Amino acid sequence: MKYFILFILLLLTYHRTTNAEVVINEIHYNSEPNNALNEFIELHNVGNKPVDISGWFFSDGISYQFNEGTIINANGFLVVSENPERLEITLGANAVGPFSGSLSSSGEKVELKRRDGSVADTVEYRSKFPWPVGANGTGASMELINPVLDNDSGGSWRSSRVPGKLPEITLLKESDEKWRWRPGETEASNPIDEWRTNNFEEDDSWSEATLPIGYGSVRGLDIANEISGMRNNFTSIFLRNTISIAPGEVPQQLQIRYSVDDGMILWINGVKCLSYNVDAGEQSVSSTASGNGQEGVWRKSLVEGVSAYLKEGENLIAVQVFNTSPNSSDLGIDLEIIRPSRGENEPPRPSPGIINTTSTSETPPIMRQVKHSPKSPKSNEDTIISTKVTSDALINSVKLEYQIVSAGDYIPSHLAKTTNQLRSRPNDDREPNPLYHDPKNWTSINMKDDGLSSDVTAGDDIYTAKIPSQKNRTLVRYRIITQSGDSSELRIPYNDDKSLNFAYFVYDGVPDYVVQKSRTFQTPHTYSSELINSVPVYHVITDSDNFDQAVAYNSGDHISRDNYDARSAYNWNCTFIYDGKVYDNVGYRLRQRNARYSGNGRRSFKFKFNLGKYPKFHDNEGDQYQTEWKYLASHKMKGSRGNHTWGIEQAANHLLWNMTGTPAPYTHWFHMRVIRGEEEAPSGANGQYQGDYYGMLLAMEEYDVRFLDSHGMEKGNLYKLISSRTDGVSVRRYLAKGGVDDGSDFKNIIFQLKPNKSDDWLNQYVNYDSWNRYHAIVDAVRHYDVQPNTSEHLKNRAFYFEPSLESNLGRLWVLPWDSDTSWGPNWNGGEGFCKQAIYDTNPPRREFDIAYKNTVREIRDLIWTEEQINILLDPLGAKISGLVNADRDRWIGAVGGNESPPSLESVINDMKKFAFIGGSWVGGSDGTMDSISRDSGVSGRSGRDAYLDALSADSSIPRTPSINYVGVDQFPQGELTFESSSFSDPNGSNSFGAIEWRIAEISNGETNFLPPGSLWRYLDNGKDLGTEWREVEYNDLEWLAGDTPAGFGSIINTPIVTTLDFGDQPANKHPTYYFRTSINIEDPNEFSYFTFNLHVDDAAIVYVNGNEIIRDGFRDDEIVNYNTYAPSNGKEGVFDTFEVEASAFSSGENIIAVELHNQSAGSSDLVFDMSISADASILSPKFEWLAEWESGEINKFDKQITPPATAVRVGKTYRARVRHKDTTNRWSHWSTPLEFTVSDPDISNFSNLRISELMYNPIGPSKSELEKYPSLRDSDFEWIEITNDGNEQVIIEGLRFTKGIEYNFSDSKIKIIKPGESLIIVANEDAFKLRYQFSETPDFVVGTFNKNLSNSGERIKLSYGAGTSVVDFEFKDQSPWPQNADGKGHSLVLVQHRSVSNHQDPKNWRISTYNGGTPGNNDTVIFSGDANGDANSNGISDLMEYATQGELEIETLLIEGKVYSSISYISVIGADEVVTEIESSTDLNNWAVLNLESASISNQLLGNGFLKINIQDLSPLSKNSKPTFYRMRTTKR
Repeated sequence: MKYFILFILLLLTYHRTTNAEVVINEIHYNSEPNNALNEFIELHNVGNKPVDISGWFFSDGISYQFNEGTIINANGFLVVSENPERLEITLGANAVGPFSGSLSSSGEKVELKRRDGSVADTVEYRSKFPWPVGANGTGASMELINPVLDNDSGGSWRSSRVPGKLPEITLLKESDEKWRWRPGETEASNPIDEWRTNNFEEDDSWSEATLPIGYGSVRGLDIANEISGMRNNFTSIFLRNTISIAPGEVPQQLQIRYSVDDGMILWINGVKCLSYNVDAGEQSVSSTASGNGQEGVWRKSLVEGVSAYLKEGENLIAVQVFNTSPNSSDLGIDLEIIRPSRGENEPPRPSPGIINTTSTSETPPIMRQVKHSPKSPKSNEDTIISTKVTSDALINSVKLEYQIVSAGDYIPSHLAKTTNQLRSRPNDDREPNPLYHDPKNWTSINMKDDGLSSDVTAGDDIYTAKIPSQKNRTLVRYRIITQSGDSSELRIPYNDDKSLNFAYFVYDGVPDYVVQKSRTFQTPHTYSSELINSVPVYHVITDSDNFDQAVAYNSGDHISRDNYDARSAYNWNCTFIYDGKVYDNVGYRLRQRNARYSGNGRRSFKFKFNLGKYPKFHDNEGDQYQTEWKYLASHKMKGSRGNHTWGIEQAANHLLWNMTGTPAPYTHWFHMRVIRGEEEAPSGANGQYQGDYYGMLLAMEEYDVRFLDSHGMEKGNLYKLISSRTDGVSVRRYLAKGGVDDGSDFKNIIFQLKPNKSDDWLNQYVNYDSWNRYHAIVDAVRHYDVQPNTSEHLKNRAFYFEPSLESNLGRLWVLPWDSDTSWGPNWNGGEGFCKQAIYDTNPPRREFDIAYKNTVREIRDLIWTEEQINILLDPLGAKISGLVNADRDRWIGAVGGNESPPSLESVINDMKKFAFIGGSWVGGSDGTMDSISRDSGVSGRSGRDAYLDALSADSSIPRTPSINYVGVDQFPQGELTFESSSFSDPNGSNSFGAIEWRIAEISNGETNFLPPGSLWRYLDNGKDLGTEWREVEYNDLEWLAGDTPAGFGSIINTPIVTTLDFGDQPANKHPTYYFRTSINIEDPNEFSYFTFNLHVDDAAIVYVNGNEIIRDGFRDDEIVNYNTYAPSNGKEGVFDTFEVEASAFSSGENIIAVELHNQSAGSSDLVFDMSISADASILSPKFEWLAEWESGEINKFDKQITPPATAVRVGKTYRARVRHKDTTNRWSHWSTPLEFTVSDPDISNFSNLRISELMYNPIGPSKSELEKYPSLRDSDFEWIEITNDGNEQVIIEGLRFTKGIEYNFSDSKIKIIKPGESLIIVANEDAFKLRYQFSETPDFVVGTFNKNLSNSGERIKLSYGAGTSVVDFEFKDQSPWPQNADGKGHSLVLVQHRSVSNHQDPKNWRISTYNGGTPGNNDTVIFSGDANGDANSNGISDLMEYATQGELEIETLLIEGKVYSSISYISVIGADEVVTEIESSTDLNNWAVLNLESASISNQLLGNGFLKINIQDLSPLSKNSKPTFYRMRTTKR
């Protein structure tokens, strides 16, 4: 019996948990090509009876409802497609549809519901193991291998199979003699389509025929079967023949060759598959061709998707041939049907509407939940591998195969081609590596589910095995093989996973980097592991010879730049490790066209990750990117003019482009470690050059569909330009569903965008607003390495075509790439196709020129200032400053490849020089650039700022306005008012066009938390205070106080302000003096570090909040106490600088404690002074370009404006500006900014606003509600209510919900809430009206919110402006919060009484009296009696009867052998005017309230507005317990 139960449990975990008659059987979610428009979902009726699915609908994944009368036949299929017509053309399947929405390429939930809303089937698929990865964008679909399996489990699915290799064969030859034909004197059958089917029986009107058949003289056809009597009698003939398909060889395509005069329709097995020269629709026997055929021409048509109606064995071919008219002089036809060849590399094919290609009658084992523990094992740790395996059949064995790859002995999965092979055959497949596949290199062990050794629990279907510990830097690959009862084997990863195996990396962590030769420090010098890990660390394990071949220091391995295919081949394999995760069998190569092999230093690499294993990297701030990266393109941080840049110029450029509205690839720095040898850090003089340490590279996001997603762009065609490639298709990175697929949008730009085109043409095909922003940054940084030609300089850009209603070619956005020659060094003149079209006319196009200069002027005002460029460049430098010296020591003078990068400071200073001072750089006067842009022009003489001024100069622009503040003092939020100077324009006073205002938050810059010369408390009495004096809690009020500098004696350039007492004996001065002060920091995390400047003679130790942070003058390992003298003299007159991490500080008050030590008892002088500062712009630079609020263009001049309260936040610093535009569309410069810090607003007028009711977890839609709106969800019935509990109306326009839900009352239908009024914001207006039976939306429903309320509780915040709290609380779905509001139909109601204002106290909340709540109203029970009276003289007060019903019930409970008191009573829901409490006493004098600390409180809903309250006293009773008395107290609020 035990085994039988176990087997039943096994089936429950393996099969679907419901007896579904209709299952989701196939999902095609990412078409290839993307514009195939043939995504679909296939449903399968697994039963033996038809199923009527009328009214069924998809509620998740896609949106579609099945029409009335939709039936799936027994064991049949039904396909739902995004475009049924395209599905039939491409895959030959019939489908219903179209559905709306699209299937996610990363996976999502697909749910099919019946008409009544009950779930018929659910699949929550993913694009990663254990789901089949090959179904994502390869052309394959995802197929359920057996419909009895749980289709919500990834192991039940496989990618549809790749068709096998087949030769081309002729299925029906031309001039075939086995045709049957019939003249079209009457219809061939009744009904007229029956003759086209296999079941049709021919009568004696049919005769044998050999093609060609016809009459008259038809050029190119020798008529073999002459038709007599057709002319002037009938216009069509009928033909039938058969073709035979061998088992397993049903094709997806057929090629039909035909020569026809005049028209024809061809059917296969009754399905129309080809029509020529015939009108659409059903044709009759008397129909005619729509035009004359081309005599003597053999046409070819490739018919797709024929597998949907072809079958193995005999298939019927039916043809009806049509003449143009009854009196036509001729007619003729011959045709041939060919099955095209099918090669080994053919893409996989879906199987809509037919049995899945992976279908099996068996139920193979399902393997999932593959794990290794620990995830990142160290060298002393064994690793446990586990997987969950379930199967119908008896599992014979589960085996683990693993391969050990030691450092220096890498085993790639494929062999790299030799350089000659790569040059000559770049597109050939690489050979598999025999060493990788050799069974001798894999160790096989059994995995067990016996509860012994590494297996935790027997019989839980989790099989485990242990791999013994390995050496540091060892790669361990593994795969799992299960053999079930029929002896068949199943191995994971599956065949469609190019990673080939699972893997982990044994690693003890990045070691310190020790150098024996240094350009910066005395040697030996150690760069800490912590420093190296300050940027992401990527490990690359590869074969040493392969790496040498790839980096090609040997010129014999160079590949010419014109051999694009060879250069683009990922010829070398590696294992890539990041964040402890292994990406195995990854391809890599070099990138860059001209600078690929320049120098013998670092190289720019490109890595291609495997489908289903794309990493999610982290940016420079440590935040994870939104999307995965298929490619990692890196840059060696060296410009093509040979200038080393540390990547600062490209990182800065991409920030500028993204900031100003041009999507540009995200960048971040990383440290790469290349494991190619046995030792990680070899010893010896040259060891620093020969270990794993490769150094920093700049990572750059690649252009593909993930780029569009990460930048929030509408899906449009995307191209990355490559020199001389003009076809478009070969450089396309993404094909949009609605995009042209022949590259015509791309070619339209490079061949047609010329100066001779009209303005309308330019605006139709180019988004010049986008180009203005892109090119303004190009001009600012002098990224000029482009030209308007189609040869060498068709590069360094990407083309994105936004979808357009005007043309299927879309509108061009130019996007940047490879701007490594900028900020001084230069190639060419920066004129691309877009610029040529507007400036190579004579004169330049006026409107375009005005718009471009407006953009340049705005960038000059808001970005290209010394302050803004400093906060652009300095924080970027700060991110890598510590690593630059280590990298210089790695590469300068290195053995086996070297380079000589300069210091980071010199690079950044040179960029600032270019920006604001000028100078000369390599190529700075080359190319076709304008004279003012050259180093010999204003740019070189005065800086790029002067160039931008000259570029945007226009004597006709309005005069720059000024801005003043005229609002309430102290700049309170919501009461800001600004005033502009009058409009003034060279074109006259009547030329006003618009005014615009903006407010932008700015970085606080450097904050001085403790300036030098500050007040300190100090102790100089010669007492040893031990260590307690450093602590936060220490009381220093009895210490002396004085300003610094403090000390005695004569100090260079330092007058002593506070003289310290050194004691009575000058020759025996105190050794130590103590100082304490405090600083307040609102949020230390706003700063990357704090700068301490110490003036110390002779030594000091500094503590923050009791923790030592700085030693100035003492060694780190030196033991220091009160009697310790400084080891040497300090630096008089000099401040030493230290950087302290922000983590050392807390929000609020921080105690700074310092012990100052003299150098000797007889020292003649001593001094202490200190300052503390921090620069927020280093960690979180805030650029003025990024406005918090913009007015937009205002076409009527009003000199004053009051921004909304949401424009600013309290405590933040902002700049306000204004600018003017004239009627010629010329904008003035922005005004000089007005800077201000926002103070607290007066929000007392909101004090009586309440969040009065929440419907946060409503009952789901009923059957009748679903019949009205089939797509309704539970969350659609959520709503939230606010109430004005005061006596005055309140303006709510400045309010918004900022937590829980998102809603801005500026969008509200009602802007003022009256006294006593309640307003509702709903999740879905239609759902609200339906449930609460409103024909129209009631006035109290003022809007629809975003985001749904959490069913488990969450924080709700109603804010004024940009975050000032009006109401802020967090509700929960657990006791002591009312639990009947959680999914049981009741709402959560704030007790309706003016004395109740604390939303956070759960005692102030109750459930609604009845299901559904009372939106817009309240259900409070009004007390009408005498609070002190007893109207019915029953001994119970009116107040008690108002609040409760019945008597207090007391009983005892036996719980785990202990006896407890239990008290219960019935409460009236909505009796909000009283507070009811239970009190206990043991002496009848002293009473205590039973609350959550002393009792367990629960409740039971009784209905009809009553709730039973149960209270259990937490103190158990005993024999010695005193009698306990309980009473109920009701108190009027």
